[in-house]
Amino acid sequence: MSRGLTDLAALTEAQYRAKQAELEPVLTEERRLRRALADLEDNVSGSAALPLADTMDLQRVGGDMAWRRWAAQSRSDLQTKLARVLAQKAAKMAGLKQAFGRAEAVAAMKHQEATDRTGARDKAQLEAVQDLIRLKMSL
Repeated sequence: MSRGLTDLAALTEAQYRAKQAELEPVLTEERRLRRALADLEDNVSGSAALPLADTMDLQRVGGDMAWRRWAAQSRSDLQTKLARVLAQKAAKMAGLKQAFGRAEAVAAMKHQEATDRTGARDKAQLEAVQDLIRLKMSL
């Protein structure tokens, strides 16, 4: 295998791994935000399921409305943050796909070179055998 192709394969593989590493914090943040949204929805659903008697005091002082406003604002903030993270993820994924394509192309080139080398070796061996047979027949 040619030294240049081996170096190119190592380089493209390293670039691909670097792009994967760049994506990981974005994926972690996406999971965190999705979990926070799910927790908020669970809390909102849980508070809606409370018996009326348990929420009467809150309703008298307007606490139930404040809770709903806070929950809506929190949901909106989390969704906005998630949208930003998803936009970052899309950009990082495009770079990752490109790096993956390059790595795969170089891997295919390496495989083709190995196949060509094997074919050339087999051809040379076959020609050597044929030459020996011709030589033996001429004697």
